[in-house]
Amino acid sequence: MRAFLRIVAWLPVLAFPAWGCGDAAMASKRSDSGGGYSPGETAGCHRTEDCPVGLECRQNRCVTPEGLPPETETPRTFLRPAASAGHVYVLSPDGDSVAIIDTEALAIRTVAVPGEPFSIALAQGADRAVVLSRRGRAVSVLDRGGTVLHSQPTARRFGAVSLAPDGRSALVWTPEGQDPDAGAEGIVGIVDVAALAAGTPAPIVERAAGRRHTDVFFRTKAGASVEAVVVGKEEIAVVDLFDPEAYPLPFRVVLPPAFAEIATREAQSPPGGALVLLRSVVESNLAVFEVDSRTMHLMGLPAPPSDLDLSWDGRLAVAVLRSIATTAWFPVPEALGDASLVRLVPTPLPGHGCDSSPCTVAPGQAVVAPDAASALLFTNAAASEAIGRLDLVTGAASTFELEKLVRTVGVSPDTKTAVVVHRSEPGSTVADAYEHAVDVSEGYSLVDLCRGGVQLKLTDDVPPQEFAFTAGGKHAGVTLRKDATREFLVDSVDLETLVTRTASLASAPGYCGALPDSGSAVERIWVSQEHAAGRMSFVGLADGSVRTVTGFELNSEIRQGGD
Repeated sequence: MRAFLRIVAWLPVLAFPAWGCGDAAMASKRSDSGGGYSPGETAGCHRTEDCPVGLECRQNRCVTPEGLPPETETPRTFLRPAASAGHVYVLSPDGDSVAIIDTEALAIRTVAVPGEPFSIALAQGADRAVVLSRRGRAVSVLDRGGTVLHSQPTARRFGAVSLAPDGRSALVWTPEGQDPDAGAEGIVGIVDVAALAAGTPAPIVERAAGRRHTDVFFRTKAGASVEAVVVGKEEIAVVDLFDPEAYPLPFRVVLPPAFAEIATREAQSPPGGALVLLRSVVESNLAVFEVDSRTMHLMGLPAPPSDLDLSWDGRLAVAVLRSIATTAWFPVPEALGDASLVRLVPTPLPGHGCDSSPCTVAPGQAVVAPDAASALLFTNAAASEAIGRLDLVTGAASTFELEKLVRTVGVSPDTKTAVVVHRSEPGSTVADAYEHAVDVSEGYSLVDLCRGGVQLKLTDDVPPQEFAFTAGGKHAGVTLRKDATREFLVDSVDLETLVTRTASLASAPGYCGALPDSGSAVERIWVSQEHAAGRMSFVGLADGSVRTVTGFELNSEIRQGGD
C-alpha cells in the first residue's frame, strides 16, 4: 500500500469568554514511550553547518530562525525504578540483580538476573515486570513480586524494552544515543512475554526496522496489542505482533524530510496507537501517520510547533506555535479531516529583563492538565517569569506572574495546583538586594490555579531535582540536592495550604515517583538514593515520615531506618 500526502488547511477560531476553576476528576497521564532522546538537546556550534537541518548557528548556539534554541524538555532516562501498587522494582546493573521492595512492609526480595539489567517495564494492572539485561543479552520476566523468574537470551545487546499494553508481548530495541551491538543497527526483537512467563519461552523474532530509533508505540485492537510502531530517523516501521512469521518484512513509510531530523522533532501517539503525530520546529505542518491505513498526512498549522502535547486519553492535542506567540488545539482524530475544528489563540507571556517595558515573549511548551480542560504554557528558552493557562473549552487565556525564571511545570491530579521548578539567574543586575537574592537563588513555586495565588519556595543554592504528585492528589514531593555541601532533602508540599516542610535524606536523591493508589499508600512517594549498597526511602507527605531501606544491592545487612 503506497503512502500519500494530504494537506489540511487551518482555520482560526477566536471567541473566548471568561473561565473559572471548578472541581475536576483525577486522571492519569499517558505513559512514556521509552525513547532515549529529549527534544531540545543540541550541541554548541561554530557555523550553521554544525547545526541540525533547519537551525542556524548564532553566538555558538543552534537556534531557530526567530533566534531562540529549541525548548528543553524533561529528558527520558534509563535505570529509573518502576512502581506497581504493591512493589518498587530497582535495577542494579553492577550487582546483576533486581530488588523488589514491598511498599508496605519494606520487605526486600533480591532476584539475580543476567548481567547488567538496564531497562524495565511493568505490565498494566498486574504485578509483573519485564527486565532487559544489556551485557547479559537476555530478557527476563519477574512475576508476583519476584517469586517467579524466567529468562531467555536476546542474541544481541539491546538497550530498551517496551511492553505492549496487553502485557503479552514486548519489543527490545536500541534507542537513539546508544551504540548498537555489532550487526544490530535498526534490529528489533519481538518477545512473547506470555510464553516466557509460563516458562515455555518462544524464540525471539528479530525484524529489520530502519535505524536510529527514537520511539516505540503499540497498536491495540479489542484489548489485544497487534502491532508495534517503531519511529526511526527517516522512517516509521510497523512490526506485526499477532503473527510475525507471516510478515517477515515490517511495513515502512518514509518520513517527510523535515521530520527526519531527530534533534528538532517529537513523536506522540494516543492510547491505542491508531495514530502517530510528529512535529518539527522547522516545519509548519504536523506529520500524521495512520497506522491501520498505512498512510501519511500533513496537517497544516500557521507556524512550526515548538511543542506538542496530548491529553491523557489522546482525544485532544495542543500545539504551541512559539514563533507567532500562539497556541493551537484540536480534537483527535476529528480535526485531521476538518480544519474548522482547529482553534487558535494568541498566548504571549510577560518578558523578563527586556530592553523596553512592558515586553512579551512567546511560550514554547504546553502541559495538558489531567482533566484535559486546560493547559499550562511556559518557556525555558526565553526569559519569562510567568506561566499561562489556556482554557481548552472556552479558549480563555490567563497569566500567573512569578518571581523567577521557569525550568519546567507540572499539574496536580485534581488540576487545582501547579508546581513550577525555577532556574537561577546568576547574572541578575537588579538593584534591590532582596530581589537580587531571589533571582540568584534556586527554588520552586506553588500556583493555586483556581484562586490565582502563588507561593514561592526559595532553596538557596540547593537545586530542586524532581517532583511527584501523590496518587491521592493532596500532596507533592520535591527532591533537592547539592553534592558539594552534602545537602540532600525532600520537601513535603500540602497542595491545599501550599505549606511545605523539609526532611533530610541520608544520601543524594536520584529519582522519585508516586506510589500507585493502594489504599494507605496514596500520600507517599518513593525516592531512590545513591549508595554503594542501594538505598530507597518512602516518604509520607502527610506526616513527613521517612522510612528507608539500605543494602538491597548487597542482599545482606539489609536494614530499615532513616540513615
